[in-house]
Amino acid sequence: MKILCFWAVFLVFLNAALPLEEAKEMLDAGRYQEAYEPLKKAMAMVENPPIGWRRVLASLCLELNKTDEAIEAYKGIVPDDESKEEDYIGLFYAYAIKGDERRALGVLSAAQAAGKLNRESSLTLFSSVLAQNGGAIRAAKLMRRAIGEGRISQSARNYERLFHLYRQAREYKEALNAIDAALTIEAGEQLYTKCAYTAFEAADYAKAINTAKRALELNATRADNLRLLIGAAAIETKDYKTARSAFGEVLKSRKYGKQARSWLDYLDELTRENSLNI
Repeated sequence: MKILCFWAVFLVFLNAALPLEEAKEMLDAGRYQEAYEPLKKAMAMVENPPIGWRRVLASLCLELNKTDEAIEAYKGIVPDDESKEEDYIGLFYAYAIKGDERRALGVLSAAQAAGKLNRESSLTLFSSVLAQNGGAIRAAKLMRRAIGEGRISQSARNYERLFHLYRQAREYKEALNAIDAALTIEAGEQLYTKCAYTAFEAADYAKAINTAKRALELNATRADNLRLLIGAAAIETKDYKTARSAFGEVLKSRKYGKQARSWLDYLDELTRENSLNI
């Protein structure tokens, strides 16, 4: 009886082999539309198609914009013990194409819970989607932990990503720690500029001044903005000489000259009041 069952299964797979081979030829040739029907035919001939077949169908449907069918195919794969990271990512993108952000995020959360998110690209994707859906602080903690565990590389780009997540969460001190880590790897004027503005937001005015000056030394593209920032930060530290010098350098700017003049007028008033109070 067992032998008869084996042969019955064997014949089914043998019959399915012809359309399956046709589908493979079409896929290898990049003729995805033509691969769809023979692949579907092969799968219809088998009661429980192997997960590899189902995975190919799911990704093919995604390629052909058969999004609903792709979702159903992936949903049949991800609970399987043999599911892979790519299956969760495929289902995520299918939901994202549909505009279903809640389910798309849910897929990535399920993948993480199942221990299936391991590639750096997947982890950074998850952190980005979390942040976009109001979970910036959770995303930052996820990314910081992944960097600490070595699952995300300690590159300037990744520390900059971490910086943006903390900044979005308005955790400015943590954001500064992240941008400092990026600067130890790759010092550039844009990183110094971002550091200067964030330091100002964190009320670390001395750091704002110093990093803005470093950006200016590297020919920052937003030089006048940085000089105004230096002036404003210097006022906060009561370093009026530095403030006056910074604003004075912007006076000739066609775009920011009036703003610099307003700051200098304010500074004159401020120093006048201080002298009267002595």
